[in-house]
Amino acid sequence: MKKIILLSLLCFIAFSVAIGQSDDSKQAPRVYRPDIPGSFKFDWGFQIPINEPTNFSTRFFPTNAFNIYYQYPVRIGKSNFSFNPGAGISFERYSFDNHVVLSRVGQRYELVAGSTLFNGIQKTTLSTRYIDIPLEFRFDTKPEDVANSFNFALGGRLGFLIDSMMKVKYQETYSDGSIEKITNKDKQAFGLQTFRYGAYARVGIGAFNLFCFYNLSPLFQPNKGPEKTTMTTLTTGISINGF
Repeated sequence: MKKIILLSLLCFIAFSVAIGQSDDSKQAPRVYRPDIPGSFKFDWGFQIPINEPTNFSTRFFPTNAFNIYYQYPVRIGKSNFSFNPGAGISFERYSFDNHVVLSRVGQRYELVAGSTLFNGIQKTTLSTRYIDIPLEFRFDTKPEDVANSFNFALGGRLGFLIDSMMKVKYQETYSDGSIEKITNKDKQAFGLQTFRYGAYARVGIGAFNLFCFYNLSPLFQPNKGPEKTTMTTLTTGISINGF
């Protein structure tokens, strides 16, 4: 819910900026634009597991990603192309519809039924955070007026895992009939890859884009994940230029 509210706020900001940059003859209200070189990008999309292990079953809408990036464009000569290096942070979440949890079994982590560890289990999610370095080549039909330009970009992204957490929501029922809702948070590595890399494409007009990112590296380290999985992920969604 927090991500949906934040996304709505970003859409409002981008729309306000677009109004502020419209034709002066219409006397549209101007919105203050910070004098910052480059641009901030906000991505929100769905996480789609590929070649996942048997019990890695997720709910579609709650399994998502939210990214915040800063990129600085370097125009290539007088062409319509630019090179855009950047940096940012990525928040990803996997919401399991079968209430499984990652538990260490020997030298790797397996997905086990949460009901064997918690009473009255209601929800289980795996969350990750990465520091990302996006690098892209971008084409703009109007490089002098990117706010009204059709654009297309191809690039790659490097990421470094900085945090991962398994969250379990369950409820305890006591002898007097009272019920307590509890959230258990377990922060550890869970056998996840600490370094990742992938490729992405982005297409759109002005501040609004559609994007798709394919994570070429497996989510888990070799022989560390459930069933020694080599699963990867695909993220697809919308992207908004903040400035």
